[in-house]
Amino acid sequence: MDDKAQKKQLRDTEAKMLKELRALRRQQRQNKSAARPADVSRGQNIADQVAATMGSWRFIIIQTSILVVWVALNVTGLVMRWDPYPFILLNLALSFQAAYAAPFIMMSQNRQQDIDRRQAENDYRINIKAELEIEPDAGANRVAAYQDRSNA
Repeated sequence: MDDKAQKKQLRDTEAKMLKELRALRRQQRQNKSAARPADVSRGQNIADQVAATMGSWRFIIIQTSILVVWVALNVTGLVMRWDPYPFILLNLALSFQAAYAAPFIMMSQNRQQDIDRRQAENDYRINIKAELEIEPDAGANRVAAYQDRSNA
């Protein structure tokens, strides 16, 4: 194949890829405007709320205050010592809290990771589209890279 035919084929492939990217972007804009909070399951919503609550300064301050009061009341003996040193009941309560908090936080992180992955893929496609629009003779490597990612 001669050089002119290769360039024409490359331009045709780039034009096709650009058309696909534009159609995909239009579809994503329509899907984004039609997206509702109902797309998130009840469990995902609970996981997000738990992670947001436990990751806040308010939670840390409240929990620290409770722990200080717990230890102070049990050390000073102002009230009946329900959990004397080494605070086994407190340890049990904190272990119970951690055992339930960790899966909720992991579920929330996994969902956020999926959202981030989709956004990164979208950013990649937008960058390819911008390259193709800016540089008419983009080159076979970018076309091949796009086709490899689309097929994956």
